Amino acid sequence: MKIEYGTDIYESQSLQQNKLVRVISICLVAGMLWSEYKAVLEVLSGEFSFTYILVLTLLSAYAIIFLYTGRLETSINSESISICFRLFPFKVRHTYLWDDVKMVRILECRPIRDFGGWGVRTSPTFGSGYTVSGKVGISLHLLNNQKIFIGTNLDPEWLRERLV
Repeated sequence: MKIEYGTDIYESQSLQQNKLVRVISICLVAGMLWSEYKAVLEVLSGEFSFTYILVLTLLSAYAIIFLYTGRLETSINSESISICFRLFPFKVRHTYLWDDVKMVRILECRPIRDFGGWGVRTSPTFGSGYTVSGKVGISLHLLNNQKIFIGTNLDPEWLRERLV
């Protein structure tokens, strides 16, 4: 690897950067507000179902928290590349030593088409994928023939100069 000692690269991405997540969050909030409005109407008419409203409100609130806590942190140094993918209440950490890497490439992908969305996913083309936003990623081919794809928002040419 071309990374020199003392020149670490660190990137932190969040699902909040993703426009689709914002649209989904707005829809969830609108759904919560609509259910609360219906609850008020049901209370006024005497047909109140507290359980339905409570479950819907809690699920919507959890979904919003789930979407807004999504984060992918990538750390690259002269010895390894490390990732930490957080999505409340889960956390996935992996460290890949450069000695275990056969090939590194900077590739473009379409997360919805190639992985079925964002998050921790698997693709026949890219292998295990960790994506939050963007269309560029670091593709690692390990000595054990495992493929890893780590999404990034960093400039592809800048990454090629430092990694490939």
